[in-house]
Amino acid sequence: MWRIHSIEEPGKELRDYTPHAYADEGPPPTDPALEAVSISGDVFDPDALLDLGPKFGGLAAACRPEPRSLSHSATL
Repeated sequence: MWRIHSIEEPGKELRDYTPHAYADEGPPPTDPALEAVSISGDVFDPDALLDLGPKFGGLAAACRPEPRSLSHSATL
């Protein structure tokens, strides 16, 4: 039994159409105010997590893994 995998030939999907660049926005803008922003990955204060507010508690509870019970462990 024969199946049609594609109506077009591979590589011929665009035919004679070439993409058109509608606007040249130039280089990305730089904002001097943002240059002072730096986030260091080396410094982490776990106490900062204690002051995230009540809405974060629900998210943390949803993402927390279930505690494992030791009573269900297999014995040899």
